[in-house]
This record gives sequence, structure tokens and C-alpha cells, in this order.
Amino acid sequence: MDRPILIAGEIYRDSSYGRRHPLAIARVSSTVDLIRALGWLDPAHYIDAPQATPEELARFHTPDYIAALLETEATQAAPLAVREKYNIGRAGNPIFPEMFRRPATAAGAGLMAADLIAQGAHCIHSPAGGTHHGRPAQASGFCYVNDPALTLLRLLDQGFTRILYLDFDAHHGDGVEAAFTGDPRVLCVSIHEEKNVGPSPAR
Repeated sequence: MDRPILIAGEIYRDSSYGRRHPLAIARVSSTVDLIRALGWLDPAHYIDAPQATPEELARFHTPDYIAALLETEATQAAPLAVREKYNIGRAGNPIFPEMFRRPATAAGAGLMAADLIAQGAHCIHSPAGGTHHGRPAQASGFCYVNDPALTLLRLLDQGFTRILYLDFDAHHGDGVEAAFTGDPRVLCVSIHEEKNVGPSPAR
């Protein structure tokens, strides 16, 4: 069996959603550094993630939303109408310097992984992937770009017709589920925490 391939990048090392944000931690670069320190990384099986183009992102996201992300990153500001329409700069989706490039790089890694799988690769890890809440025209749950949905769509475009998407994040992969509901080619299984909102059971 082929050795695992790791796709990552240096953009995550100094990029942060903000000091008080849950994603302030450098989780991707720390993961890659630990893998290297443990001697698990074969340099021949490490790939720098490419940044997905706006055209590639438009396979799932709307062009106007992509344009809003690009403009907001460039200006580091968004009018109230943009904030409300696209959920940018609010509800846990802050404006920060790499707010387009960072998720676009995660998406690029996913697209590359799909292409490598189509070429015969068996095991690929992208530690920056998994932004599963993103919607076609709106940021959601810290997710600006839905890289799992884009990766699945690339696999479908490559001719795969039986795909199991297993999401074991603590949160429901609702953006991916919504994208493929009714598509018999993709089975979405999400194992996530259940929030008990009903009355406490009688004792």
C-alpha cells in the first residue's frame, strides 16, 4: 500500500481568526510540526497545498459570495449589507488578513487530494480540511469555504459514483449534508454531539 501523503502549507503558521477566537490556536502548523518531530513525515510524500482559484470555488460557492470574500480580505472591512447577506464579519466569522487565502488553500488541498485519489493514491491527509458548515453563499460556523463539499464534487467529476463521507467532528456537518441530500452517489454520515434541549429526565 502507498505511504500516506500529507498536504499542508505555511499560510496557517501565522494566520489567526483573532486572539479571542476559538480558532486562534495554530492547530495546522502544530500538527505538521509534531508529525515531523516524530519522524512520521517522509519529505517525498509532503505536498504544499495550492490555493483554489475563484473558478474552482464556484463549483460550489456562488460567484458573488466569492467576490465578497476577496473584496473583504483586500479591504479588511465589509459594509453592513455584505455582513448581513454573506454572514461575513459576524456570528463567529471574523474579518482577518487571510480570510480568503486561508480557506481557499484548504480547498486547494482537498481538490488536489481528489485528483491524486483518481490517479491511484490510497491515503491522503489534509490537516486544514473539514470546514463543513460553509454554505454556497454564506459563511457559517467559522467556515468561509466548504472544502469537503468541493472535494466531494471533484471526486464526482472524476467519475466516482459511490462515496462515503464520514464526519466525526463534534459538530454536525450540516453544510455538506445539505449539499448532497438527495444525491444517491454520496452517503453522508455525521457522528456529532447531541445537544439535549428537552426537559431533564425524571429521577
